[in-house]
Amino acid sequence: MAFAFPNAAAKLCFQLSSMIGALRPSGVIGYKSILLIFGIFLAYETQSVRLEQVNDSRFVGMSIYNVMARDQKLSERTKS
Repeated sequence: MAFAFPNAAAKLCFQLSSMIGALRPSGVIGYKSILLIFGIFLAYETQSVRLEQVNDSRFVGMSIYNVMARDQKLSERTKS
């Protein structure tokens, strides 16, 4: 026995919420990817600076690596 919607508006609302729910993870991944690329760009641009107070590209690179590793681990955990 299939579920029957009370009216067409309820059916449309259910379809839209399902579509938005499916697109939400893609949006978050896209947003994080843009931030990651921007962080990589900033680390690359600051690697040739010789001032010790400004040259933090090594720390930025490690931060980017840590975020990627954490997100990979979280995505593996949510798949299973």
